[in-house]
Amino acid sequence: MGRKAAVTTYNIDNAIGPGTANELTVRRFFVNYTKCDALEAVAVAVEFMKKKNVDAVIASPCPARK
Repeated sequence: MGRKAAVTTYNIDNAIGPGTANELTVRRFFVNYTKCDALEAVAVAVEFMKKKNVDAVIASPCPARK
């Protein structure tokens, strides 16, 4: 595992819990930012599932708009 993968594994374990990440999960970890646009977020999720064969998409909630 390279240095970036090791740091990412550490960060995931820190955020979610010990033993959550391993080399396989880190190598298959994709990130894309959507600026809290719902349509763009759905498009990114569909792209990940179709083109990158991702089984699950995890996203943080966007702040409520006033």
